[in-house]
Amino acid sequence: MVTFNRRSFLRRYLKTPIAFSTLGLTRGQRGLMFDCCRGGMHFVSDSYVEPGATIILSPCEALRNYLPATDGCGCRATVIWCRPCMEKELQGFKVGVQFLRPDESESQHTA
Repeated sequence: MVTFNRRSFLRRYLKTPIAFSTLGLTRGQRGLMFDCCRGGMHFVSDSYVEPGATIILSPCEALRNYLPATDGCGCRATVIWCRPCMEKELQGFKVGVQFLRPDESESQHTA
């Protein structure tokens, strides 16, 4: 049986609190990150976040080595998927995001 890794980047499993805002909507939301890599991350949020939405992740020490270079004001990411938590110990929604490089986030919002 042949298996392959569908991920482009090595994941770091790190359970840590994060803060994010939904672009143009809700500010100051909280989440709990479970894993992160140079391409994106997976976290749990109390609220549903629409796939395709852009969020702004607040800078934190745990993400410093993974986020694309920014001016220190946060990093933009696109929500790829959002689904209800099925684990008994978790409540809310699991959210998977892909980081946007600064040049991608600028062109996305000027078009």
